[in-house]
Amino acid sequence: MSRPLRILISLALLALVIFFADWKAVWQVLKDVQLAWVGAALLLALVDRVLMNYRWQILLAGRGIVLGFARLLQGDAHTPLAQPQHAHVARILDSGQQMVALIDSLLADMPVAGTDASE
Repeated sequence: MSRPLRILISLALLALVIFFADWKAVWQVLKDVQLAWVGAALLLALVDRVLMNYRWQILLAGRGIVLGFARLLQGDAHTPLAQPQHAHVARILDSGQQMVALIDSLLADMPVAGTDASE
């Protein structure tokens, strides 16, 4: 199913819900809502998303896959980047590769804990 069709169906279903909703009953329920519980639910949802993101990063890193935001932008087939944006993303990726090379060279020069540095 195409993306515009999915959006159209979603908007149509949302319009039906809005049209047939009993707004007096909705207002009565909303008046009795305790904001502390709503805040707690939103906080837990945020923590859940952060933990899910962390889990995926661990799983992907274990497979040797590192997907940064710039790489995701570069490979988005649905909304390709304009040429200036593409150049900026390429510069970000190049800078990241330079930084990784610098860190690798620094770590290569550091002695490993538990080994004799004179070897």
